[in-house]
Amino acid sequence: MKLIDNFLEPFYFEYLHDCVTNQSFQWKYQKNVSVFNDDDNGWLHGFSHGLYDPQYEMNFHTEQAEIWIPFILKIEQDLIGEKASLIRSRLDMTVKSPPGTIHTPHQDLKQPHWTTIFYLTDSDGDTIIYNETEPSDTYTEKHRITPKKNRIIC
Repeated sequence: MKLIDNFLEPFYFEYLHDCVTNQSFQWKYQKNVSVFNDDDNGWLHGFSHGLYDPQYEMNFHTEQAEIWIPFILKIEQDLIGEKASLIRSRLDMTVKSPPGTIHTPHQDLKQPHWTTIFYLTDSDGDTIIYNETEPSDTYTEKHRITPKKNRIIC
């Protein structure tokens, strides 16, 4: 796992931050922001914004998605080392929940892939990466990352 602070230049980072926190930015409510299902325990909810997913005919053809192209290219160049490696991309916004709330452990895809998490804000809700990659009755912690604005993990 790589962890990089100050991944983006400050000017571009602030531009992205200002765009997604603007009241005109379109977020969609999700009952469970970690996985697409109807699990609704009241605290796993949040909001998402799809940027790119060919399966759902989402491309970078909207103003709200186009601003992320330099970000994706930087990931491909600096972290992955492969052009056109993006499979899908979305933004998630979790909301305040009681201390100790654990979002649904999940694996993004079954096929080999890279996953990155980029933080636009500081938060006290750590991201937990588990040793287990399949559904389990118990999970053991591999990494715990505190969200910090302009931090990326890969």
